[in-house]
Amino acid sequence: AALLVLSGYAHAPLDLAAGLELPPILIVHGRMDQVVPLAAAQQVRDALIQAGAPVQYHEITMGHEIQPAVLKLMQSFIEETVFPPNPLEKQ
Repeated sequence: AALLVLSGYAHAPLDLAAGLELPPILIVHGRMDQVVPLAAAQQVRDALIQAGAPVQYHEITMGHEIQPAVLKLMQSFIEETVFPPNPLEKQ
């Protein structure tokens, strides 16, 4: 399992219980996003990291959109976390 967050934010303060096991999380946010402030994504990132979540965080020079570079980040994240290579299989 994994979680992808694109231009996301918390609608309310995150209440993360101690010891809660969170899946790997990818957060991608545009530095020029005029819909969701960048600071909102940074707050979510910080709260998740403080809770011990495995977070990959990326700020991209873009607005409230999904560019090809974001699709590549998403693909890599899914391949690495959801479908990691099997070392027993021949490449």
